[in-house]
Amino acid sequence: AKKAGCKISFDVNYRGKLWTPEEAGKSIRAILPYVDYCSAGSLDAQHFLGIPPYTGESDKEETIYYYQKMQEAYPNI
Repeated sequence: AKKAGCKISFDVNYRGKLWTPEEAGKSIRAILPYVDYCSAGSLDAQHFLGIPPYTGESDKEETIYYYQKMQEAYPNI
């Protein structure tokens, strides 16, 4: 799809009954270099990508924080 010019999206959507957090994190980190858009929650970012917890108080700023950290690690997103 990427070679054809399509944008690739990925939703973490972790399911604990399907695999362990360690297995999921390893797979997610392997996939992210190939995607353009990623949907991930704050716990996904912390548990699977190793992003430190947000320490501020604003929900809006928390969302921005996690996506900025994801983009630092994966500039393609």
